Amino acid sequence: MSFKGKQVLITGGAGFLGSFLSEEMLRQGAKVTIFDRLSHGTTRIQHLLKNPSLELIKATLQEEGKLKDAVKAKDFVWHLAANADIPGGIENTMMDINDGLLATRNLLEAMRAAKVRKIAFASSGAVYGEKTSGFRSEKDGPTLPISLYGAAKLGCEALISAYAHLFGLEAWIFRYGNVISGRITHGVILDFINKLKKNPKELEILGDGTQTKSYLLSEECLEGMQYVIEHTALKESEGFCDVFNIGAPDETLVLDIAKMVIEEMGLKDCKIKIKGGERGWPGDQAKIALDISKVRAMGWAPKRTSDEAVRIAVRRMLEQPQELYAHGQ
Repeated sequence: MSFKGKQVLITGGAGFLGSFLSEEMLRQGAKVTIFDRLSHGTTRIQHLLKNPSLELIKATLQEEGKLKDAVKAKDFVWHLAANADIPGGIENTMMDINDGLLATRNLLEAMRAAKVRKIAFASSGAVYGEKTSGFRSEKDGPTLPISLYGAAKLGCEALISAYAHLFGLEAWIFRYGNVISGRITHGVILDFINKLKKNPKELEILGDGTQTKSYLLSEECLEGMQYVIEHTALKESEGFCDVFNIGAPDETLVLDIAKMVIEEMGLKDCKIKIKGGERGWPGDQAKIALDISKVRAMGWAPKRTSDEAVRIAVRRMLEQPQELYAHGQ
């Protein structure tokens, strides 16, 4: 579908990926409503705020009255809002329930009341849980997450599927690898950069350094999602709902990320210290890579490998004003 002239709602539109999506939707000529609690302020979307085609609503998805008003007359909903503080969700076990499951239920109810049918949901490879090797396919199961973040994403997928089957929603569910670029506030690359700024002589790696994940640039993630939406005929027999992996075709070792960050920062004689243990923190997937053969068969694949994406993202993060993003200001 073309988004030119469409009324689009983006939950979490002021966040990391949401800010890039908001930018892209405006570029394509859509009328965009960002619905965001602005926990990181408007830093990422400051350059968009004067665009007459943008409306910004500061609210949470628990504010059902504001949400119902925001959803009215929309042609398409991009649902990106979620808890991004995975370790924080371990301390407060209601965080992912509130910001994931309950928030998604409220959005789906608002869409049902307003007869808004189309939704794209930002899920995660975290739903797959633990697997020591191999690439995870959309057909893999059972999906047994090892984090509350992954569990909430899987629960949201289930709710969306049920609403699609029961109430005629058209739903695209996207399971991402690690999406990276500038504007990011967390993750291993930024963690390494911040550690090295404090101590350029030594970099500690949590875990044993053999953790492997698939990394994808933000613009390729957006391109992949839109390509899939444009080339998918959702089937009534499947409840007008389908799931797609969006990621790089390969994976990157955490130890290699550390070496890339050190190189890009131009540091000499920097020692890498391996802390040890299988994973960086409880709930962290030590090894996760996505099988993207389904979207490849549709005609889309990222242009960059996972290693190339990491290298580019490191450079972007080093160029960005770190003080604005590193602490969520």
